[in-house]
Parts: sequence; C-alpha cells; structure tokens
Amino acid sequence: MPGIKGHCSNPCARFENSLWRGVKSSWFLITADNKTTQQDREVDVTRDDARRVVTTMLDARLKGDVDQMMHHFDDNCNFAFAGSTPPGTLARKSVSRKEMSAQLAALVAEWPWTKYELEEFVFDDDVAVLVVTQHITHSPTGNKDVAEVVDIIRFKNGKIVAMREYIDTARAERLIKKST
Repeated sequence: MPGIKGHCSNPCARFENSLWRGVKSSWFLITADNKTTQQDREVDVTRDDARRVVTTMLDARLKGDVDQMMHHFDDNCNFAFAGSTPPGTLARKSVSRKEMSAQLAALVAEWPWTKYELEEFVFDDDVAVLVVTQHITHSPTGNKDVAEVVDIIRFKNGKIVAMREYIDTARAERLIKKST
C-alpha cells in the first residue's frame, strides 16, 4: 500500500522514550487514503549511550587517535562534509570503513585540535545532532582558529552508521590562504 512514512513530532501523541534501550519507538504511516497506522520498532541506543560514544570519539579526535575514533563506527559507515566542497582533498564522501579511516587520518594530520567544547547535544530516536567548537591548527601553514561545526550522526546497534559534518568552508579556505 503506498504511503508516506513520517515521525510524529507532537510530544503528546508520540509514544517514544529513547532514554531506555528496548523501548518501542512509534512511527506513523499515512496511507494514500489518509488512514494512519502506527509502526513500532525497538530503540537500540539510549541518549546516554549516544552521548558516551560521541564524547569518547571527540576525545580520540583531540588526541589524534584515528583507531579509537574508528572503534565507534559500524563496518558499513559513511562520512561526508556537507555544503560547499572545502579546499583540499579531505572533502570527499567516504562510503566504507577503509575510506573513512584514511579520510579521518588525513583530516587529523592536516587539522589537529588543541581543544574542543561540545556546545549542544540533541538526541532523538537514533540521531544525534552536535554543535562543537573546535580549536584547530592548519598544519601546513601553522594558522590557528576556532571553528564551530554541526554534526548529524545516525546510530544503529550502538555504532555510528552515518555522519555528516557542516563546516564553514569559506572560513577554512581563508585560514589556509592566510599568511603566517
């Protein structure tokens, strides 16, 4: 039967509690004849689990430990920078664990962090949205900056299966070109 699948965002009508693993998450299917049926599925990651994965991954990024970062990603993960293509070869989409590991290794080498702050953490169902302030250095030029990024991370079975990062690409380009 054709229909549109959507998540009910009305907190009063929503029968979801993603604070507990195994709790049913309700989705609604609106059919072509405007009938609504509830579709339930189990939540496989809690907010606390997701936050722990995210902070551990960010700590590993700060240390430049790509292996520890990759520990949190599913074998079939993908990673992409969203928006305009940032300068350099790091802005490609990775669709496998091997590609992603190589991309993150290059990213960590070219843009090391000296500090980060997790400014916002929003979690719903299987998606986390982060706002992270990064204190970065562009290794080839030595130029330093503080950048704010937004990450959208999707979880499955307690692992990250997709991550999209929104960055200020014009600012990154200026930082690369800035004279030291």
